[in-house]
Amino acid sequence: VTLSLSISGGLEHLIDLDIVPSSIVTSSGQCKVTNAPLDPNLHTDENGQITVTVHTEGSDANVKECTVQWSATQGGIYMEY
Repeated sequence: VTLSLSISGGLEHLIDLDIVPSSIVTSSGQCKVTNAPLDPNLHTDENGQITVTVHTEGSDANVKECTVQWSATQGGIYMEY
């Protein structure tokens, strides 16, 4: 899944930033982001996009789909001081 990350209502792309993997959340326990540990670093490209790998369980027939999104908080970006 490719996610576009931005601020200011989508006007400013988050370019060249490391995103905390745990800040990528799903709407159901039937879907899990599985990038770590093979690719624990999620780095935005020149368009503010990252690609995440999602594993679907499929064990609950009532769950037909799930959403994947970034929890847009300060804790969702690795910061250097």
